[in-house]
Formats: sequence, C-alpha cells, structure tokens
Amino acid sequence: MPEYTQDPISEVLESDLEPETQECDYCNANVPYGTLSHNEERGAVCSDCDRYTCSHCGSEWHSEDEAYDCCRYECPDCGTEYHYEDEAAECCRSYGASYPTLSDLPRPYQVSVPEIDGRPARVCSIEQEINDGGSEAMQMLYDFGFADSAEQSSYSSQGRPGMVTVKSDASLSGEDSAEIVYSRYRLWEAPSTADLSAALGRMRQLAREANVVRVNKSAGTHIHISAKAEDGSGIGPSEMAALHEIFCYAEDFLYSIAAAGWDDHRSSPHGGGYCKPVPKLPVGEKATGWRVNGLMARDRYFGLNFQRLLGAASNCSCGAARFGEWGACECGAFDSATVEWRLFNASTKPETLHAWLILAHALTALAFSHTVGTLPANAYGSSNDEERMAVQRWIETNAPLTDDEILVIRAAARKSPGLGKPRRVR
Repeated sequence: MPEYTQDPISEVLESDLEPETQECDYCNANVPYGTLSHNEERGAVCSDCDRYTCSHCGSEWHSEDEAYDCCRYECPDCGTEYHYEDEAAECCRSYGASYPTLSDLPRPYQVSVPEIDGRPARVCSIEQEINDGGSEAMQMLYDFGFADSAEQSSYSSQGRPGMVTVKSDASLSGEDSAEIVYSRYRLWEAPSTADLSAALGRMRQLAREANVVRVNKSAGTHIHISAKAEDGSGIGPSEMAALHEIFCYAEDFLYSIAAAGWDDHRSSPHGGGYCKPVPKLPVGEKATGWRVNGLMARDRYFGLNFQRLLGAASNCSCGAARFGEWGACECGAFDSATVEWRLFNASTKPETLHAWLILAHALTALAFSHTVGTLPANAYGSSNDEERMAVQRWIETNAPLTDDEILVIRAAARKSPGLGKPRRVR
C-alpha cells in the first residue's frame, strides 16, 4: 500500500497562521490580535495606551486635538496663543497709568434723583465714553475706591452695583479711549448719591484740572433706566408705546439738550451712527405695544433703545409676557431690563449729566400716566427754536419734576444748540 501524503493545497504552514496576540509598542503588553490602534506618538498601541500627551503639562487625552488644545489659550483681542489662561488674558489688557495730583473735592456737585409723586425710585446706570485718558481714569477710580480694579474690563463684563468699571470700546477714536460705566446706582439714597457724585466730580477734575481726559463727537453718553421700579411697578407694552410717543413729541428738543455744551449734536437728523432718531408711526396711527415693538426691535442704535426690554419679554418663562402682563412677571426676566437713552453727546460735566439723568427718569415715569394718541411727533431737525422751547415748557409742566430739577434742566438748555444758543445748520 502506498504511503499516505497530505494534499499540498490543504497543507498550511505554521508560519502562515495568524498569531493569537500582538505586543503593544508602548507598554509591551500582549493583547488579542487585531485590537491595536495606530497612535502618531506611540505607534501600535493597546486601548489603555491609545492616548495623546500635552507637550506642556503632560496630561493625557483621547484625541490628538484635545492634547494640542490642552494648554493653549488665546488672547480675546489679538488671538495670540499662550500656555496659561492668565497670560492670554493679560496680553492686550490695559492697566491704570499715573495721573497728576488732584485737588481736594470736599463738596462735589450732588447728582440725585429722589423719589417723588408720580416718579417711583428706579436704579440707573451711566455709560460715559471718553476718547483719551482711559488709563489714567482707571487708576484714579481705583485709587479713590470707586472701582474694584485698576484694570480694563471686557466689554461684556457686568459691573458691581454702585461701582465703576472701565471697558474697552473699539468704536471710539483716540489712542487711550474707554467707556466708564457707573453701574446701577440708587440715586434716591444718600450714600449712593454721594458715591456717584464724587466719582463724576473726580472724572471732571481729570478732564479740566489735569487736562488728561478728553472727549470728542465720536463719543457719547448712554443712560440706562430700570424698567422695574422699586415699588414693583414695571414698564409694560402700553407704557412702552406711551414712552415712544413722548420721545417722538420731544425728539427735536431732546437732541438739542443732548448736545449741551457743544455747538451741535454728534448725529445728524438724517444720518446713521450710534444714536439715530427713532422711527415714527404714520400720522394719525395710534401707538400700541405691538406696533412700537415692530418699529424698535430692528435696531439697538436708536436714540431711545428698547432692546433690553423687548429681550426680557422674549425670555419671560412664566407666561406673563405672553399675555402682555409684563409687570406680573414672576420668573425674574424683567429684573435687569432697562430702557436705554443713547442720544446724549459726551460730557464730563456733572451738572449736564444730572440734567440728562433727570429727563430720562422723568419722561420714563410720565409714560405711566400719558394718554397715547394725544401728541404729534416733532422729529429731530423739524422744529424752530420757539417750538423746541415750547416742548421744554410742556415737559416742565407735565413730567414729574421738582422745582430744583427744572432749574437744572434750564441751565443745561441755555448751553444747548437750538435752545439757548444757535444750532448749526446742516
């Protein structure tokens, strides 16, 4: 019988058999065949070793991108990368600079807005734009205890109530421009009034006494009035419509007094910019909250800005805003809502800033008693001097104002183009 031999086709060499395990290039452990992964740093590795290492701190990550980003932080202004977050934050941050010694200020001009009949107390903030002297202002405000830091804050940062912060603002001309933010002062209370008055007085000294702070027409002043008063009453759709009508009626007067101390307003009647005249309803159409929303929601650069108020209505989660009962909101959406008065020119003079604050507070309060549909519009640039002064007299008669506040407004009006002095023709 011939000797049996295996069919060559079915013969399998031992060397051709797939191995049962493989060795990890990094830890040398044997793992089941086919379970290794390719790692750019470590070669063929097991699942335990499939990590990427941060080249700076040594932390291990599952992906190469995560390891690359581990210790890299970008400067929010220029984009330069750093290994430490603090270094990135410091990259383009401005700091306070030394300033000339200021004289004593024992009795600064008092900027107060007391609670009176028809005008409940409301928190307010001021945004004072300056074109030069920002670094000196930062240091001075910190040295005198008005600010928590001598460092410039980011534009989106929130200031502490009753304190001042200095922010960057790329829209301003000047080598050392800044926005000085006086946050949420309670000007019906003596301590808050004293703090704001002293801070504004020192800023005035930097401008006039030290000749460090300067402003031009690229800068302005914005005043925020809380939509919710301390007595719990809040601006609703009807009050918003009333305030829109009051502003439209007084607009030409307001743009005149908003330029107090200047030869004209920084914005032209038909120009764009950061404080445009508000859009008007057609003649004869009665304002409603819905119609005013449609006019004002499309831009935040009107002289009167409702964006934060309308944003609060959109964010209300308790259902009050949905049914037009903004004042009944219980979810807190309106707690930080404000009406912003953007139309004012730049100023460091406390008396002028006081007149603007009084007007913003008084006209906001007047919206609660005003009957919509009773006032015509007097658009910016449409009136003569006598017509503008007639509007001023109407405000003095109808808005909740004290006798002393009327005198403050009149003093500012005497220095305003188109009221106390000629308005430049454009």
